[in-house]
Amino acid sequence: MVCKPERKLGQTCFFGHVCEEGAVCVPSQLDDPARCRPSCTQDKPTCSNPQQECRAITTPTGESRYACLQTAGLRESCHNGIACKDPNHLCVGINSTYAACFQPCQSSEECPQGESCETISESSTVTVCRKQVKPSSYFLNLVQCENGGRPVRFREEQPPFCLEDCTSGSILAPDYCGQLSPRPMQAVVHTSDASALAVGELGVVVSTQDKGKTWRRLPTSDLPSITAITQGPKAEERWMVDQQGQLWKQTQVQDTHSAPQKHNVISKKPLYDLVVHSNFIVAVGEEGIFHSKDPSGLFKLAQAQPMRSVSLQPISSGVSGTLMIAVGDKGAIFRSEDNGTTWTQSTSQTEATLLSVAWVPDALQAGFQWVAVGKGGVILTSNDKGATWVTVSTPLSQDWNAVAASDKALVAVGANGALLRWTAEGWKVASPPPSPNPPTLLGVSVRGLSSIAVGAEGIALYSEDGGAIWNQATSKLLQCVNTTTPTQANAGACAYRCDPQQNGSDCPPALPRCDTITTEGKTLTVCMPEGRPTGSAGYGESCSPYDGASKEKRCQPGLRCELTLHGHVCMRPCDPSQPQCPTGEECILDAKRKRHFCGRYVSESTSCSPSTGMFCPVGSQCVTHPYADNSTCSKIIGKKEKQLCLGEQAGQLYCAEGLVCEGSASAPYRRYCTKSCNWKDKTGCPSGWECLPNQDAVGVCVQRCQAASDTCEVAGLRCRRSFATSPNLYCL
Repeated sequence: MVCKPERKLGQTCFFGHVCEEGAVCVPSQLDDPARCRPSCTQDKPTCSNPQQECRAITTPTGESRYACLQTAGLRESCHNGIACKDPNHLCVGINSTYAACFQPCQSSEECPQGESCETISESSTVTVCRKQVKPSSYFLNLVQCENGGRPVRFREEQPPFCLEDCTSGSILAPDYCGQLSPRPMQAVVHTSDASALAVGELGVVVSTQDKGKTWRRLPTSDLPSITAITQGPKAEERWMVDQQGQLWKQTQVQDTHSAPQKHNVISKKPLYDLVVHSNFIVAVGEEGIFHSKDPSGLFKLAQAQPMRSVSLQPISSGVSGTLMIAVGDKGAIFRSEDNGTTWTQSTSQTEATLLSVAWVPDALQAGFQWVAVGKGGVILTSNDKGATWVTVSTPLSQDWNAVAASDKALVAVGANGALLRWTAEGWKVASPPPSPNPPTLLGVSVRGLSSIAVGAEGIALYSEDGGAIWNQATSKLLQCVNTTTPTQANAGACAYRCDPQQNGSDCPPALPRCDTITTEGKTLTVCMPEGRPTGSAGYGESCSPYDGASKEKRCQPGLRCELTLHGHVCMRPCDPSQPQCPTGEECILDAKRKRHFCGRYVSESTSCSPSTGMFCPVGSQCVTHPYADNSTCSKIIGKKEKQLCLGEQAGQLYCAEGLVCEGSASAPYRRYCTKSCNWKDKTGCPSGWECLPNQDAVGVCVQRCQAASDTCEVAGLRCRRSFATSPNLYCL
């Protein structure tokens, strides 16, 4: 029997300590010390605090016990005595100071839609479901950018957000950003003789008012990938369908476009095209042909077979009633003469997938009333209301993805930028704009002689002579900018360009601020977030440093989440040039966090707590000793440049003012005092030393060396690579 110090509820505990009656020593998942928490038993799992649950734990000495712990939801903080609410979730460390709950997995098939099974960090082998964030959305830290994206931040006060990557190896690749969008534009429709709207992946909607020469981005809600758009029976209405089987409506009043609003859910699978009439609506997609008399009503599956396109012959053409034709997989062609209620199949003479169909006005004098195009260069025509079809030979054999007609022009577009137009002499290859690798065209619209085509890489082409000669639109809505990070030089990202006069209305919803950035000597106006998302956590209250946390774990406006002895808490930052601190407090530089916070000075050798505004006087450091419950002010004996140090928690081995204690206790090298510097400009270091970014993106001077046998100026360091694949050697 031995006497052990008894620790109170909430105090730190470790070997040699025992918690008071009714408490048990619960370790943290990270570097935080173990603490005494309320105990419970498997037989009596009730906790006095209704916000806690009785959970099995293992004490620091290896005992199996039960403790009352707070619980956290998916991707919420789970260290410092907090367990995952779902017993099937894992508490996974993001870094040495933060852990969150994740759903474990072995493959992406086990994860919810929009998530993939991956490790949470390079140092972890545990695979969990991670939410994939599309470009132009908040990165939110606990999730990740979907494939092809990268997290960036244009301002320190802003959250990171995802943009398309425009880096090829270590070289910026501006072409990766595309023209109207980095992703494909899927469809386009004329809304007047000079105006048109185009839609595409990532929910992009753009408009032109000069027949396709220039374009601007329109306001959108959080849209999925749009696959088709059509003009409604009312001049101010546009209707769209998407990859998720949903119907969307967009309106225009004079020059003001509304954000598209979800109107209905038609199918559980992707939709590819639609026709909207004053008396009915028809949509086609992976499940087949859907019909309804009301866009807001119930849609019925009229024909269960995958279909790709549908077109309507207007009543004004002299036809009694409405004639519609739909085309799809394996050469399928169906026609309806009763407003889409019933459909009968026609013979197509092909097994190729048909991708588009269009009615051809009599005024064009083409000799046929309908045309359908598809894979393998297939083009079919019909002159008997779509009852029978004949195959037409053309000069090209590429896949034809879309076809459109007016009373003055008939145009088809396809793979590798292929363009085809109808003339009195038959089908002729059109003249595309010069390009070494023309992108595939996916959608086309014709009105009079005005023709507009869109496709892969956000490409947009226009023709003013019925499709004979084509030009590329002059607008470029994205710009590849250098967003160099501490871990990668020349890290390019596709920034969304914007017009300052539009006040952010031409920006994606999550990036509503149009402001300037300077990159490589050029000033650009681009879309960016307004600022970090705020929450309800008050001053001194527990918080999460990650923007993706719940509102309750994000700090209130004007506060900042910082790591302290008792975990992350909300602190009050300030600007020394314009301090706005509460009465009795002043704006004080926190040397550890390298920021100014509101607070007051306390005396030497007394308790200190920067998290509650109690700062040590100049020349002293707030030092926390292992497994102590508070901190005290300890006089700093500043170490000189190139002397060994132990960091900011060891007051007697702290670097002198103006120096940084660099290195990591967990890495195979010692820590030493060195100068800070500008790592982007590579300036501020003595000869033979190089400015490199540390893990906090702070520039520090590191001595260069040539071989493992070289002698380093700092005793205890040796010449080695900073990481396994680094081509350079440094004293570390």
